[in-house]
This record gives sequence, C-alpha cells and structure tokens, in this order.
Amino acid sequence: MSDVNLEFLDLPAQRVLQLERNTHRNLNWAYNKWVIDSSSEDSKIYLWTFSGEKINRTLSLLFSIELETELEYDFKKIVIEEKKGNTVSINDVEKYISLFKSKSEQELDEATESKIEKKWFSKFSDCVPELLAKKAIREKDFDVAGLIRELKLIAVYQ
Repeated sequence: MSDVNLEFLDLPAQRVLQLERNTHRNLNWAYNKWVIDSSSEDSKIYLWTFSGEKINRTLSLLFSIELETELEYDFKKIVIEEKKGNTVSINDVEKYISLFKSKSEQELDEATESKIEKKWFSKFSDCVPELLAKKAIREKDFDVAGLIRELKLIAVYQ
C-alpha cells in the first residue's frame, strides 16, 4: 500500500503492484488500521484488514458464530452479506470487533474449535479422534494468536 519502488520486480510485476495499490488507495487503509466500508447496492459490508488469510479466516469464523451466517474472506478483507431477516450495520461490526478484543486467547480458541468441522487433512485423518482433529485443523488453518496481536494494534475506521 506504500509508494516504495521495489527494485527487484520487473516492469510487468511493478505494473501489477501499482494496479493493486491504485485499486485500494481510496480506502485510506494504513498499517494498524482496519477500514469498514459498506455497499448499499449489494447489501454488503467490507472489513478491509490486509491481515492475511489465516487471520481473516479466524475473524470470519468468529463473525459467522455471532451472526449465524457464512462469510466470504480473503487475505485482504472479510465480506459480510446481509441475509433475509439478518441485517448487520457497520456499528454491529465495530461492536463485534470490540467483543473479540475483550476475549482471552483461550476463549477465542474454544469458540473457533467448536465451529470447526472435522475434515481430511492428512492420510491419517481417519485415525485421529475428532477433538484432536479439530485442534490440528485449528492450528493449521487458523491464527488466533495472530488475530489477538492484530486486535491489540489496530484502530477501526469507517
């Protein structure tokens, strides 16, 4: 998101990087800042974190527990879509972020683990008890410690 010229990139890669920078420049995103943006056209709220896939997956799972709906996410953002009868406002998103900030790592671990479904993750998956499989999936696919680190550092802006 900065204007630093990365010398090791060739010209086509520099153009792609500049395109990405220009695409998100209007967000006014900065380090240690999450931006909440809403779209009235498609009834979606975008939480721009740029925190990475594992942290956003963890945050998305926590939001899905609170909102009782599935969310979209990638390494840049979380998309909260309003469903029939389930309206979510930007203030609600801020409230949930504050709620997550107030919880301990153990509470967030337990919350994420309760929502994780056992799935195949190695050729020995069938031999692993469900509770242990959930712990392995949580450790591999989610980053609660990273989320807590981010929550301590960030400020949220609309």
